[in-house]
Amino acid sequence: TFLSSLSHGDLRRLLAESCIFSLEPDLVILDEFQRFKYLLEGDDDVANLARRLFNFPDARVLLLSATPYKMYTMHYERGESDHYSDFLSTIGFLFDSKKETEAFADELAAYRKEILRFDEGSERELLCTKEAIEKKLQRVMVRTERLAVTADRNGMIMEAKDLGELTPEELKSFAVLDRVANILGSGDVVEYWKSAPYLLSFMDKTDYQIKRRFISKYKDDDYQKKLIGALGDGANALLPWETISDYHKVDPCNSKLRILLDRTVESGAWQLLWIPPSLPYYKITTGPYAAQEVQDYTKSLVFSSWKVVPKVIAALCSYEAERRMVRAGTMYPDYTEERKTRARLLEFNVSEGQCKGMSVFTLLYPCLTLAERVNPLQESLSLINDGNPVEINTLISVMEKRLSELLFPVLDYYSTPSYAPDRRWYWAALVLLDKYYYGSSSQNPAFLWLESLFRDDRGDLLQRAQSDSGDGFSKHVELLFSCLQEGEKLGSPPRDLIPVITKIALGSPAVVILRSLLNLYGVQEFMKCPVDFLDGAARVANGFRTLFNLSDTITLIRKDELFYWESVLDYCINGNLQAVMDEYLHILREALGLFETPVDEAVMKLSQEIAAAVSIKTVSLSFDEFKQGEINSRGLRCRFALRFGDAKNAYEQGETRSDQVRSAFNSPFRPFILATTSIGQEGLDFHQYCHEVYHWNLPFNPVDLEQREGRIHRYKGHVIRRNIASTCTLASLKGKIVGLQDPWQVLFTAAHSEDSQEKSDIVPFWIYEDGGHKIVRHIPALPLSREVSRLNDLKRTLVAYRMVLGQPRQEDLLHCIESYLSGKIDADDLVKFRIDLSPPSCSHNS
Repeated sequence: TFLSSLSHGDLRRLLAESCIFSLEPDLVILDEFQRFKYLLEGDDDVANLARRLFNFPDARVLLLSATPYKMYTMHYERGESDHYSDFLSTIGFLFDSKKETEAFADELAAYRKEILRFDEGSERELLCTKEAIEKKLQRVMVRTERLAVTADRNGMIMEAKDLGELTPEELKSFAVLDRVANILGSGDVVEYWKSAPYLLSFMDKTDYQIKRRFISKYKDDDYQKKLIGALGDGANALLPWETISDYHKVDPCNSKLRILLDRTVESGAWQLLWIPPSLPYYKITTGPYAAQEVQDYTKSLVFSSWKVVPKVIAALCSYEAERRMVRAGTMYPDYTEERKTRARLLEFNVSEGQCKGMSVFTLLYPCLTLAERVNPLQESLSLINDGNPVEINTLISVMEKRLSELLFPVLDYYSTPSYAPDRRWYWAALVLLDKYYYGSSSQNPAFLWLESLFRDDRGDLLQRAQSDSGDGFSKHVELLFSCLQEGEKLGSPPRDLIPVITKIALGSPAVVILRSLLNLYGVQEFMKCPVDFLDGAARVANGFRTLFNLSDTITLIRKDELFYWESVLDYCINGNLQAVMDEYLHILREALGLFETPVDEAVMKLSQEIAAAVSIKTVSLSFDEFKQGEINSRGLRCRFALRFGDAKNAYEQGETRSDQVRSAFNSPFRPFILATTSIGQEGLDFHQYCHEVYHWNLPFNPVDLEQREGRIHRYKGHVIRRNIASTCTLASLKGKIVGLQDPWQVLFTAAHSEDSQEKSDIVPFWIYEDGGHKIVRHIPALPLSREVSRLNDLKRTLVAYRMVLGQPRQEDLLHCIESYLSGKIDADDLVKFRIDLSPPSCSHNS
């Protein structure tokens, strides 16, 4: 009777309350709780249910957030959420007492009063008030500051000396832009000009009034002559398509862009398809990865206030990288014809019933024998005798002996004398090795995997590979499967078979990925779901096939004296691909949160993420060509550098989404530069392969400067791993790595154990100073420009802004504190008056 009298809403509420009661929580954790303030402050049904959960008898509530309230409010932001009210609201929830909250607000007011009269010699009173506030806050709140952990209080951040130099071309471009702006009545264009070149070509009319006016007037006969006269030949203001079309060098015509190009493309990064490993397994003396400047390379994150800047950076940096790659070859095609003139070389072509692409399996077949029984890291460690990595040629010699032993029974059984060497051995040896060492039965992992490719529920790889090869891939797989099943006799092996198989063991993407997965999960887990491991490795290898089929990649790495697939193997070995992938999988598993995920599902997600990153689409960004009174839209291909956001694909329909761009940037693969505006980047991480940040335009708010740099100053970031690798070194793994094992787990464990009782728990995962690598802050300003003085102001503000925690009218109070920094008190002395919410130190043995 009672239930029948209730409305549907009452029934739902009763059910929800019963569910809350049945949970009987001991600990309630609300992560990033600032997004759910309505649960803490609201009076609706949802908020009431949340409070029932929070107030459950004996339950504890843990709120987690790096930005639990608006950290700093400037005058122009007063209409938005205010720091003071936001802070007190959060404190009110934590104290759960109106009386206590009001008393705390009085103490904040007293703290403000002592700051304002600090120059009257009130240091003792200020310290007492500050300590009283800390004592109350530390009952409910802790906050560990990365800056406070390092010895120099810089939080591993250093500032590069990046003052630019003006060139005559830049001054001419300003004169042209200024003349055009005067004709259009568009006002001052200095800030635009300082930020990007070729503005009239790259600006989108939806974003900039000056571009809308220019297009409108350019189509007007009366204004067109004036504009054409103001532009002159346009060489310093408009991007000339003829220069692009012929792959000629484009003048950066902007000091900031010139600095970025010098530190990225010009450093040799145009030769790289992935970032060098933090811990190389062997030493390279020649090739694209040999130079020290290249070995120290990291990705770059660029923040700008103007929307046009990311577009310009992505387009012109990518163009220059592609131009150098193309010019490295012997042919100089037209920019628009470049892709059409070079055939994809890693294809599964069928001609007259014959499979012509079987050699592609040297890159695509995940040979279990080579992945499990040949371990480059283990071999390298065994050869270390002076603490330094062994040279690659020495390692190859040792591995050739090992592979000669593995191949001997296979060659002895399957080879028959022939007049000419049988080149089928290059790919057939891989499946015959697996057949010999893992049995010819249907329980052979390779048999299970190849068979699965033809099942509807496991045909994903088949479909993807055939999407650009027709049905050729399936015919090639059938031949591979037949070789595994029947083990047909082959002719005499080529003389270089052992060296080539050694290259495959060291550099084949499929073998490398399978070995990395085995390092991560172990052979026992592999045997529970071998098809998933092999399919995952092949899926990633197919992504590499996409990368190595790009026309500019072919130009970069192709050697006339070798088969292209062998040139690919040489490049992968030169780039220390095994070390790269071991490092990437270690951080990727944590980044994707896969520790509790079943292994088969985790392997699938890892392989999907890596394959998508390595084969990210080349996108196209448009610019306008103004010529002879006409406006033509042109496109520039972008892959080396991208802007953060969605973009149209260059070679096919569809677009690349911003989340795909972020995933690729957080991988060792291209893009190497990511340019973005500051808007909407809070909460996004870009740290996994980047520790250089460019402030193209300085923010007005000091907290924004910290938050920008915080995007790359995070857990197990690139700078952390490089420092650990520099300190612990490869030699430290000798005797600690047994068989197939994750080397980075061993390294982080070793780094954590060093003086762990004396250091904060954020060492070594968030902070690790030893090794000398830093997060580099770039501010590519012009000498004597306003950015130089504004930077000094921001630095002073950063020193003091933590003192204005919980205060109304923060900006006014901050100006007062800054006046003390002008001579009355040293910045280092001011630190002791800041409210410190660090957790109490404790022994790990307690």
